[in-house]
Amino acid sequence: MDKIISPDNSDSSDSSDSSDFSENKQDIQPSHEKSSIDISITQIAVSLAVIISLITFCTVIYMSAGGLIDTQPTQLDITPNHSSESSAESVYSASKPSVVTIYTQTNAGLRSQGTGFVYNNNGYIITNHHVISGNVQQLYVKYEDNTWANAEIVGTDIYVDLAVIDPDRPETPAPLPIAVDSPNVGESIYVIGSPHGLEYTLTSGVISGLNRTSPTSTQFVVPDMVQIEASLNNGNSGGPVLNKNGEVVGVARAREGENIGFAVSTDMIRAVVPNLIAEKQASHPFIGINSIEMTPYIAKANNINYTPGIGITHVVNETNAIEVLTPGNGQITYNNQQMLLVGDIITHVDGIQITNNERLATVLIQNHSPGDTVELTIVSGDTTRTVEIELTDRPNVNNLGVKP
Repeated sequence: MDKIISPDNSDSSDSSDSSDFSENKQDIQPSHEKSSIDISITQIAVSLAVIISLITFCTVIYMSAGGLIDTQPTQLDITPNHSSESSAESVYSASKPSVVTIYTQTNAGLRSQGTGFVYNNNGYIITNHHVISGNVQQLYVKYEDNTWANAEIVGTDIYVDLAVIDPDRPETPAPLPIAVDSPNVGESIYVIGSPHGLEYTLTSGVISGLNRTSPTSTQFVVPDMVQIEASLNNGNSGGPVLNKNGEVVGVARAREGENIGFAVSTDMIRAVVPNLIAEKQASHPFIGINSIEMTPYIAKANNINYTPGIGITHVVNETNAIEVLTPGNGQITYNNQQMLLVGDIITHVDGIQITNNERLATVLIQNHSPGDTVELTIVSGDTTRTVEIELTDRPNVNNLGVKP
C-alpha cells in the first residue's frame, strides 16, 4: 500500500528584528486634554479592528487551504488504497478461472505436468514447451470448475520454451490480458500454478531483474527473461505471472535457486505465439555464426584492442555468413588457458548495439524473420565496416553447435 505522507502542518513564525530609532527619539508627552471617554472609544475601535482582522485572516487561510486541494489534487492521493492482501485476493479470484492444470498420459500413467492459461477467445492455451514435450500419448486440461478436456498441440518452440495447445471445449473462460508495457524491477507480481500437483496455488513476490537468460536443452538460451522473486516449483511451469492489474507479464518457466525464478517475457509471447498458431511451427532468424562476448581479457589474449561486441569464432557452412564474415577458427594458449581465437567483431545490428549473444538473439527474434536482410557493423582490427546479410532459419536442434 502506498504510504501517504501528510504535509507538514507545523507552525512557523518569523521573528523580525526590532528597529532602533534611538537617534530620533523625542519626548512625546501624552495630551492631558483627552477625556477618559475618548480613550475608551479609541480602545473599543482598536479592539474591533483587531477582531475583524483576525476573522479576515482566518477566512483567507481557510479558503487558501481549500483552493490548494481543489487545484492541485495530484499532490495528495486521496483515492482508497487496496492492501497487498486485498490486491492478491482480487487478482487471484479474477484470474483463477482462466488458469488450467495440464496433465499428460504416458507409459508411466497420468500425471500433472504443469500449468497453462487461456490466451485467446478460441480457447487456445499457452504453456511451456517442456511441459508437453517427451513421450506424451495424450494431453488433458483441467479447469477451475473441475471439468476436463482433451487437448491437442498447436505448436511448440523449444528455443523460447513456449507452446500452444487447443483443448476440446466448446465454451472457454475469458483469456488473460497480456500486459502492453514491460514490467519494472520492484513491481509486485503473483503466480498461479500447480506446484507438486497442488492445483491453483498462489505465490507472490516482485520483479527482481530483467533481460536475463536461461538455458534450454539446445545450445541456445532463452533470451529476454524476466527474473522474479517468487516461489516456483515443479508444476508452476507454464503458469501466468501477473501484475496487480491481473495482466500477464510473463510465463513461469524455471527455478534457478532460492527465491530466483525466470519467466518468458511478454515480448517473446508476442513475437512467437502468433506464429505458432498461424504456421504450427517455430522459426527463428539465424546469422550462422558461433560467437563469444568480448571482454578486455579476451581482447588482450587475441592481441587486439578491446571493443564491446561479440567476437566471431566460427562461421556455419551453407549460410550467407561464410561470404561476408571472418571467424577466428582456432585456439590459443594465454596464461596457461586454452582460449578461442576471434575474427570479426559484431558491434551493432541495424544500429542497435550488441554486447553479447543473448542481446543478439533478443534483437533478431523480436524484430526479424528468416529471409530478412540486416546490416551488421563490423570491427576488424583498426577497421570498421558495415555489411548486409540475409538471415536464414536456425538449424535443427540435433545439428547445432553454433550460436546466433
